[in-house]
Amino acid sequence: MKPTSIVLLCLACCFGSVGAAYFMFELLNEAPATPVANSSNDALEHDKVADLEREVDELRDEVSRIRNQQPIVVHSGDNASTPESAGDSADQPSATTDGAVTTKPQGETLSDLAGRIADIESGESAARTLRERAILELNGEDNRARNAASNLLAELAKAGDKNAQKALIEAAKSEDAGVRDEAIEAMGKTGMVEFLPALIEATNDESTGVRDEAAESLRKLPPEKAGPVLVSMLDDTEARVLREAIDAIGDIGYTDGAPGLRPLTSHQDEAIAIEAALALKKLGDPGGAEGWVPTLGMRLNSTDVNERRSAVRTLRRLRMESARQYLEQALNDSDNRVRRDAQRALNDLNENQ
Repeated sequence: MKPTSIVLLCLACCFGSVGAAYFMFELLNEAPATPVANSSNDALEHDKVADLEREVDELRDEVSRIRNQQPIVVHSGDNASTPESAGDSADQPSATTDGAVTTKPQGETLSDLAGRIADIESGESAARTLRERAILELNGEDNRARNAASNLLAELAKAGDKNAQKALIEAAKSEDAGVRDEAIEAMGKTGMVEFLPALIEATNDESTGVRDEAAESLRKLPPEKAGPVLVSMLDDTEARVLREAIDAIGDIGYTDGAPGLRPLTSHQDEAIAIEAALALKKLGDPGGAEGWVPTLGMRLNSTDVNERRSAVRTLRRLRMESARQYLEQALNDSDNRVRRDAQRALNDLNENQ
């Protein structure tokens, strides 16, 4: 072979080697292909749900850490770390939208978050997500979910969340009596006078349950605010609502309600009459309760054991010293339940001495 041919062949081999090396270098450094996004509606919905679930899990972890008075998160760029992140490998870390790293605890539920949500300084996005979810569940058909949602909204409202307050007020206007009932109950748990107009409106609700819940919630407000509203409920035609209003007036110590209670001590419904007597006694007027002692005492001679037992239990609630002779008589009753209830009533009287 000619020298010239040999030189040309060597050059061709060199160029071939260089080309192969360049091709392998480019192949190794080529950026991975970007996967094609799924554009179907189902995939988008799945991504949204996953995002919401991730935010909820992050907030659960923050609540868990607050309960243990531990640092909430470790932000990217910080050198500090929590004891858990250093030694606990059971929880899997996840990143939040602001660069924080959290872990996912097990066993938390929506209602578990309610008591701590107001203490969380960071996580507004997650709190907003929970509030929106709570609003949806409050207006849903699952009773347990409604209750958890109303509890959460109550805690948010107490923490100053105006949107949560507005959500409860709107729910109190729902066409579903169950939703109205949950909303009114949640308002009562806050003890906020801001809900007084909504509670007043609820006292005229067509649903007995909602009116009853309104009376229960009003007792959580200051007496000077709730008292006049409760007195206005003393003309309710439903015994259940009336008893709740009477009991609430006594419990909050609204003395201006006494004039409205006195006529009710002779109500044709004995349960209402006794409830009124008990409420008046709490307000410092034992006259009504005293008047019931002889009537109940006479029933201890009844042949109906249930009537005797009911009489002893009511005498125990009245806690009047004048009932002592009747209760001592009941200690000899033929029924052990009557004797047991009579002894408990006497024990209560002895404690008051």
